[in-house]
Amino acid sequence: MAIPRPNAVSFTEMFARSFSFEIARNAIRQGVEPKTISSDLHTYNINGPVFDLLTTASKFMHLGLPMNRVLEKITSTPATFLGLQDKVGTVRVGAFADLVLVELERGEFLLEDSYKKKETAKERMRPLMVMKGGKVRYDRLSSA
Repeated sequence: MAIPRPNAVSFTEMFARSFSFEIARNAIRQGVEPKTISSDLHTYNINGPVFDLLTTASKFMHLGLPMNRVLEKITSTPATFLGLQDKVGTVRVGAFADLVLVELERGEFLLEDSYKKKETAKERMRPLMVMKGGKVRYDRLSSA
């Protein structure tokens, strides 16, 4: 049975303490996707199972969302929702130079949901470089 989806309803994924692979997978199979993806990072989940935004984003790729849609859900879609689409979540002249260069890594990566259920993903995103305000703040390429 498909879940009804009124056009006026929008929701976001918030990992917090209630993210379930099973529930998220079933929702996505029925065409119900979060409008945005966030880590909802706090002191109770920074050491697992959340860790960071790219780990959370990688979990949604593991659940079947294509990388381009996942990237939109962590960049341009939230920026538009906040009315900041000309300044963040985009690469254009006049926008803030806040950028993350990511690598799509292939292999076997253990992921965990809020209920301690573990699944093995075949891909994950990892940061290669982070720029904030046009200044490089992290560069895995030059430290390799």
